[in-house]
Amino acid sequence: MSAFKTAILALALCAVSCWAADSSELLPSDTDAAKVSALADSLTTYGVIASGGAELNPLVGTSPVGLLALVGTKLGMIEYVNNLPPAEREEGLNTLSSLWGGVSANNVAVLLFHSSPIGMLIGGITGSMIWQSRIEQHRDDEQAQALRSLIQDDAQNTTASTFFASYAP
Repeated sequence: MSAFKTAILALALCAVSCWAADSSELLPSDTDAAKVSALADSLTTYGVIASGGAELNPLVGTSPVGLLALVGTKLGMIEYVNNLPPAEREEGLNTLSSLWGGVSANNVAVLLFHSSPIGMLIGGITGSMIWQSRIEQHRDDEQAQALRSLIQDDAQNTTASTFFASYAP
């Protein structure tokens, strides 16, 4: 494998692997995850094209300038989704992260195995795993927030009860 391919592969694997951790505390924010996925998709696409592969999306320019413009478009999409109401924003950013993360994994598999069907399978599985990890992170965050609120409410009630109990006859 050429040094170029190795560098692209290493960068892509580092970007996509942030979702492989068991602990949701290691996951980036929704916006950061979407940005990393967008960048990983563009870099791995460039790696596939540079190694003689073909871009299957007819809307994507295959020159470095075209791929750079695609990154700008993706960042614009992320910014648009960031301005949606919270529930829609969460789902939109998770969708973008899953889509572009899955495509990145597909591209890495194509670089490694020179096989589009294997790449598509790996990309689909990876996209699904990213989606699931993002959903789990949000569920864990909601549960942690509910627990913090419960503890805070309990602490306030306990303080008031103790205060009033100390002055009871």
